[in-house]
Amino acid sequence: MKKIIFYIFIMVQVLITGLFMSILVDVLPNRYLTYIGLFLLVLIIVPAIGMLRINNKIVKIIASVISISLSISILFGYYYLNKSVQALMTITDESYETVPVSLVVLNDSELKEIQDTDQKPIGISEAIQVEDQELLKAEISKRANPQYTNYASVQELMDNLYNKNIQGMLINEGFRNMFEVLDPDFSNKTRVIYSYNIKKEITNETDDTFVITEDAFNIFVSGIDTRNHDMSASNSDVNMIITINPLTKKILLTSIPRDYYVNLHTFKSKDKLTHTGSYGINESILTLQDLLKINIPYYIRVNFDSTIQIIDTLGGVDIYSDTTLDRGTLVIHEGMNHMNGEMALSYARERYAYEGGDRHRVENQQDIVRAVIDKLISPAVITNYSSLLDVIVPAVQTNISYSDILALISMQLNDMSAWDIQTQSLTGYDDTSIECYSLPGTELYVMVPDFNSIETCKNKINACMQKPQTQTNGEE
Repeated sequence: MKKIIFYIFIMVQVLITGLFMSILVDVLPNRYLTYIGLFLLVLIIVPAIGMLRINNKIVKIIASVISISLSISILFGYYYLNKSVQALMTITDESYETVPVSLVVLNDSELKEIQDTDQKPIGISEAIQVEDQELLKAEISKRANPQYTNYASVQELMDNLYNKNIQGMLINEGFRNMFEVLDPDFSNKTRVIYSYNIKKEITNETDDTFVITEDAFNIFVSGIDTRNHDMSASNSDVNMIITINPLTKKILLTSIPRDYYVNLHTFKSKDKLTHTGSYGINESILTLQDLLKINIPYYIRVNFDSTIQIIDTLGGVDIYSDTTLDRGTLVIHEGMNHMNGEMALSYARERYAYEGGDRHRVENQQDIVRAVIDKLISPAVITNYSSLLDVIVPAVQTNISYSDILALISMQLNDMSAWDIQTQSLTGYDDTSIECYSLPGTELYVMVPDFNSIETCKNKINACMQKPQTQTNGEE
């Protein structure tokens, strides 16, 4: 009877080991799989022999303890590996983004639901994604028939709501920040009585011959101005292009100031780069492709709320500041500072306290990215691994495929090469009295591009993407 129990136990152990190895197959190079497989096989067979073939009681106890410990270890390994796989599958292959469009009324409005808008004056604006408003209008028309009035600007639309010339208005939620620029108390004065989510496809322009472990590529990293893990379209307040060359092991981080004055790809008009995020991540990518004359097939989007939680889960980050900063709620000393999530986020967003303004803010953001990477590749991350996955999953999106990420991980584990990481930033000059497409009639601060800076950054990106030169016969 005891032997039957032992046989059943060993069979279960083999099954668990098989599940564990099935996950590793997609991640580890073959040589590591062989070593791990042989190691686990020995750990299964040797205790099994001790339990089944040797009559010594002490040997049987030792073999049983080893076998049970192995089973528990493999179970834990399977749990964490499976959790990692599920996390990657959740955040990858995100080829659509959500764009909420809302019917907004004043707090004291009598309108409570869509049916109440029948024959009521409702405002729309040609400055706020006309096609999105049309989709919401189609939804509303199923239950009511409002009388729509079109306004040329966001300011005009908001003013007519406040003056009660209209009883409600349709807005793309990505533009809420625009209203709050005009009136910081906008969200407190209004409420949403209906919201409709629109799914928009995110383009990915790679040709059929592209191989992620053999070809250089660019990733647009967008830090969006949202809270509570909301990943819908919004202002893009952190904008960075990561150029990765897997053959030369080079990474180039190119930061673009949020207030960079750029030509919108779709609308052929000038606006801040941060505002492109409100039109969707496609607009941000296409606008930057036009600016730098490069292809950007991938994106990674992170919200501010997640930045706080990720850094707190990592136990904070160490940042060197070149100056002392005292903003009341934010105090940074010249030299090394240990920052929690809130402190790091404030540091990343601050520009007014620095003479360099937006330029200095970009440098701070790069410092934080480096510090987070340092923590993520340190052994200390193991102690908070599960908690870190719980934070990252709802707060990060990318259109890089699950299989491509596994291929990059496998490549790195196979050669364990060191990477050369360089940084650069686009620069320009300040202007405080320029109108933007999204907020006509309102003078805003922008950074007017320095075209020499654009050319320099573009050339460095192209240089980073070059394949390594191969020597020909006769060359030294």
